[in-house]
Amino acid sequence: MGCRSLAFPSDVTDRASLDQLLQATCREFGSVDILVNAAGFTKRTPTLDVSESEWNGVLEPNLNGTLRACQIFGRHMIERQYGRDHKYCLTGLFCFSA
Repeated sequence: MGCRSLAFPSDVTDRASLDQLLQATCREFGSVDILVNAAGFTKRTPTLDVSESEWNGVLEPNLNGTLRACQIFGRHMIERQYGRDHKYCLTGLFCFSA
């Protein structure tokens, strides 16, 4: 039993990038059955010192990126009537579980 993989750079802050990732994955594997939302980062700044700009910079990939990926890949899975979505907390700020 061999494993196949696809290396494809993507940016969760860019909807077009995620669309391209979906298309490349479907070309390579035929469909997407599982979405693992694991993109994100955190800032090691004391809470009282975090600027709104820094806060928004963390929210954009961690929260909005998760929404974008769920919308783009979820639509594909719903059309096929099959799929799973798993979200993992890697940042310590937001935890959403499937």
